[in-house]
Amino acid sequence: MSIHTGSRSIENIASICRDSRVNNILIVSGKESIKKNHAFEKINKLLAGFNLFFFQEFSKNPTLEEVKKGINIFLKNNIEMVIAVGGGSCIDMAKLIRSLVKFNNQDIERVILKSNKLIKSVPLIAIPTTFGTGSEETSFAVIYIKNTKYSLSDKTIKPNHVILDPDLCLTVPKKVVSSTMMDSFCQSIESLWSLKSNETSKKYAKKSIKIFLENYQNAYQGNIDAIEKMLEASNLSRKAINITTTTAPHALSYPLTIFHGIQHGHAVALTLGSFFKINYDCTEDNLNDPRGCSHVKETLVEILRLLGCQDSTGCVKFWSKLMHNLKLESKLANLGINEHSIDNLISYINLERLSNNPVKIDKDEIRDIYLN
Repeated sequence: MSIHTGSRSIENIASICRDSRVNNILIVSGKESIKKNHAFEKINKLLAGFNLFFFQEFSKNPTLEEVKKGINIFLKNNIEMVIAVGGGSCIDMAKLIRSLVKFNNQDIERVILKSNKLIKSVPLIAIPTTFGTGSEETSFAVIYIKNTKYSLSDKTIKPNHVILDPDLCLTVPKKVVSSTMMDSFCQSIESLWSLKSNETSKKYAKKSIKIFLENYQNAYQGNIDAIEKMLEASNLSRKAINITTTTAPHALSYPLTIFHGIQHGHAVALTLGSFFKINYDCTEDNLNDPRGCSHVKETLVEILRLLGCQDSTGCVKFWSKLMHNLKLESKLANLGINEHSIDNLISYINLERLSNNPVKIDKDEIRDIYLN
């Protein structure tokens, strides 16, 4: 993977395409965001002479039907390169199209459900225009089939080239800024306490957390230097999660997004604060991590120290204050979610992500987390 960073780094796109010796290029992007941040005009100018085709007809949570539409455009126009320009959904969609295009449309659902090995296709350039999802760094892509989330994992999914240009992030709405930054922050924290954590993943996660804490306020205000730092933090968090995958807060987030439209990073942040105490208070009876309760507690103490907190209760308060500072609602009740909605939420939780949490939680505990 080649990574190009810094202001105006999008200008590398033409040389990447020329070196790849391609003519027909599929650009996967949001309809409005690509115009607001001027990426549309920049790409059209930089790639004059190439045949450009656009796919923008998809939702924030890419579905199987939408992926098939993108694949049809790919096949119809003999695409030789895919470029993703946008947030995590755009990048995931581009990953899915280029990794599933070699299968017949009838076989795609079977490939996803059975986690079959994917087939390498054309090169992919990922250009994030938000600074939090880090999707440009991973070998994962999320797809929804009948309101159920599936996460494809295969080395063929990872982009070949990444462009991290802070200039493209200046027009992101504040609500999206808050949500995507929190997604990155949550990923780093979850990576540290994940059952699959190791020294390499911890190095990435701790560096990402440090950069976040030093820059999130200025990035929220639109400071371009801070935004560039947050792009780095996001990329590092995804390097960590690429090794460890996510844990319980992410598992609890997906139905909040599917059924109530809460942005992904915000949805994860809504419950993560509870897990500082839940995970710290592990016992031999509810332990998931084979490394033992002492390891889990040591990890939590390390996280507390990184966040400048004295104990797990203080960390819960820190989390609430952080969400307040980023103008993210912290109570489900204030987002229109009542007790009657919660059983439905619980039935759609990703059990795989729950099993990667250091502490086991049951349905009653999940209900309490949602309610509180």
